[in-house]
Amino acid sequence: MSRRAFVARPRLLRTLVPGALFGLLWWGLEGGSAASLAVLLAAHIGIALALRQRRLLPLRLLCGLGLAPALAHALLTAHPLGAAGDLTLTLALMIGGLLVGGWRSGALWLTLCGGVAGALLLPRGPAEAPAALGHTDTPILVFGVDGADWQVLDPLLSAGELPHLAALRERGAHGVLRAAPPLASPVLWTTLLTGTTPGRHGLQSWVTADARNRAVPTLWEHLAAQGRSSLTVNVPGTWPPREAPRGRLISGFPLPTLTAGDARHLLGAVIDPATDRQEEERQVALPMASPPERPIRHALLHTLERWLPLPGRPLELALTLRSTEQGLSVRGEGVDALTLREGEWSPWLPVRLGATHGVLRLHHLVDRGGAAGGLYVTPLLQSPTRPRHPFTAGLEARALFDDRRPYLPETVAWTAARDPRRAPLVTELTLEAEEIRAETAAALLTAEPAEVVTFVHTATDRLQHAFWPEDPEAVTRAYRLADQTLGRLTRQMPPDTLVFVVSDHGVAASEAGHRDAGVWIAAGPGIDPSAAPRELAAVDLTPTILGCAGVSTLTGFDGAPIEGLCSRQATWVAPGPPTSPRRPVEIDPSRRSQLEALGYLDE
Repeated sequence: MSRRAFVARPRLLRTLVPGALFGLLWWGLEGGSAASLAVLLAAHIGIALALRQRRLLPLRLLCGLGLAPALAHALLTAHPLGAAGDLTLTLALMIGGLLVGGWRSGALWLTLCGGVAGALLLPRGPAEAPAALGHTDTPILVFGVDGADWQVLDPLLSAGELPHLAALRERGAHGVLRAAPPLASPVLWTTLLTGTTPGRHGLQSWVTADARNRAVPTLWEHLAAQGRSSLTVNVPGTWPPREAPRGRLISGFPLPTLTAGDARHLLGAVIDPATDRQEEERQVALPMASPPERPIRHALLHTLERWLPLPGRPLELALTLRSTEQGLSVRGEGVDALTLREGEWSPWLPVRLGATHGVLRLHHLVDRGGAAGGLYVTPLLQSPTRPRHPFTAGLEARALFDDRRPYLPETVAWTAARDPRRAPLVTELTLEAEEIRAETAAALLTAEPAEVVTFVHTATDRLQHAFWPEDPEAVTRAYRLADQTLGRLTRQMPPDTLVFVVSDHGVAASEAGHRDAGVWIAAGPGIDPSAAPRELAAVDLTPTILGCAGVSTLTGFDGAPIEGLCSRQATWVAPGPPTSPRRPVEIDPSRRSQLEALGYLDE
């Protein structure tokens, strides 16, 4: 072998190996498929080879432009500069890197810095480890009733509508749970279940309602460090799901949806019936804006999407309608022919549009005194067995869920009730989704008991927004279902379980309104049933639960255990200063449109 070939081979390896390693690094940081790994490896190796060619100056410049955002993406995780700052810093890093490293090695130098900075700065779970807590063996059930308010509960309890809640209050203690602004459910539930303020835990608004921003452990993560098993279902602010030792989790809202960019798509569609009920067929196209499915994910795409959201790819579901004497006949792509009588629902129908798997239902609207009937089509919801956005951790979704009776992490938006034709359907769909969540939690506990169970019932808040106080019956149905679910879960827990029922906020008379006075009820070992009603701050809930469960030392919480509630006393240690804030992850367009449809963001 010639000396020149011997020298060239190590140089070639020094070029290929860094390119492959950094392609692998960014694939691991961004997540992706086997196809994205192959493409990223090939791209980075190709860039490394291109940098060795002195005559390919334009290609080297293009590589610098393409790879500089990797470093910008990592740095901007810690420095909130906004959209204009993203672009400015990206260009500055590109030019500076090329000047410092030279045209030949500048892009590779930027890749190196971007990889190191990304590994150090990108959020990879809680910034704070679970606190060193005294051990407890007490089983714990935290049952959340989103939006529950004593002004709604008291009349229902007096009328005997809620026997399980009434029995729990009778043998325990209760009071007002006081929330601090912002009164946004994901922010408040994170405060309740971490015992820290938004400034410490990281979810500070609807726009940053993403579990990747959570910088502190939750109640179940604290106890997981002691080896306690947990089941967490439908807690707002827990998407994307995070693994915990011996933990099973099903995320709560807001989750990404199959629709994006138009909040109306989350309301469902009403299709007018065929003219004069003739034997006439016609095509009806339902536009559904879908975010593009990108098999390749890279920091460059993330950086671009921060200031220039890429357009979605429209999907259309073509249905053929025909009015007959038996009812409304419907068939279409992926929809078997069926006939619906007035007021009848179809089963849940699995639908595939391209690479998108979803489920939906159809309803033949009743002709109400001059208001034409027609067909109501629910929003296209993601298939739980083939979810585009996985929402579980610690369990296998395919083995648990069924498209014919699908688990629905999200359903029709309550603002659909503004249309009188759809108002009754909002109640039915919202309660059905909640029933399925309760059945799923019960099935999971039957299959494998858990020592720490957290379940949040969200139908109360949804239906209060839509119907309180004009239609109290719909709201009453939501509270009845919450009471039944509480009874079902308590029967599956050991007799010595410490039970806390809590709400994140109360209900205001205005649509989409919240008030800061929620509810709490506690019963179980150590709880003094003779304690007078008292006020509990949201930030004090988790320390109070742990103290009542027998934990001897509490540290790392902004809240403190409420005095006089439990016979057990815990030592509370004031927390240190919060860690430096990192640039928050903002919700994507599909979650933003979901929150707009729910009335939480300006449309």
